[in-house]
Amino acid sequence: MYADYATLEITTKVGCPVACTYCPQAKTAKNYKGENLMTVETLGKCLDKVPQDITSTGGQRTRIEFSGFCEPYANPNCSDLINLVYDKGFRNITLYTTFRGMKLNDFERIKHIPFAFVSIHLPDEEGLAKIPIHDDYFKLLERMIDTYEVGFFAYGKMNSKIMKFIAQKEPMAVKGKFNWVVNVHSRAGNVDGITPIARKSGHIKCSAVPNMEFNHNILLPNGDVSVCCMDFSLQHIIGNLLRDDYYDLYKSAEHNKMVAGVYVDEMNSMCRICDYSLPNNKN
Repeated sequence: MYADYATLEITTKVGCPVACTYCPQAKTAKNYKGENLMTVETLGKCLDKVPQDITSTGGQRTRIEFSGFCEPYANPNCSDLINLVYDKGFRNITLYTTFRGMKLNDFERIKHIPFAFVSIHLPDEEGLAKIPIHDDYFKLLERMIDTYEVGFFAYGKMNSKIMKFIAQKEPMAVKGKFNWVVNVHSRAGNVDGITPIARKSGHIKCSAVPNMEFNHNILLPNGDVSVCCMDFSLQHIIGNLLRDDYYDLYKSAEHNKMVAGVYVDEMNSMCRICDYSLPNNKN
């Protein structure tokens, strides 16, 4: 999964109706200030600051990812936002969705988009995630499977009805092609009631951005850019794309602090209690 390209995740709304028991939405809402919904105007202004090719090897182009801190279709204008990204010329686009808030007409409006990948967060038996299952849900699931390269995951025990449906449509899905169940974790200490992993000392690295450029970021509806998808408390805002140029994000004091934190043990970076950090044995 190591990526050699920059990624900007779009948080289309602050406050997620899926209300997963393991997602610290209240902390995001408490510390956020500004417009609640991402607008086409705001996203357009921010995208105009984002280069379309940020790689060191000439590999995949800049990724624009619809996920962030919320179900993308919690914003009723999500299809407009996705089409805007495509119309701006970005071609490395991904979608992470539960289908909550998505309508069949939304699929028709985005089916021409050549998503690099679609990841579907599936319902679980325990109801840890509030994902309604209805007739249109299965129609959306079928159309996504038939149209795109799709991955599936769930927290907790897989919903048996959904699993049976997917097995009929995508037999390889139940034969090891996908990692179905994801373990609940503290999201770098942000989830109350879940004990973080033991603090990691020494030189560490991130399994998502091993080059430690911290360029897999989250764009919020007010233009703020958070350092990564574990920062639900919004303690690490590295800039604002309504105000700053894109490359200025990586010259900011907060960005530099996060980079230094993986080298300097005493800085107590949130990376040290993040499940996705690893020991770095290379200098």
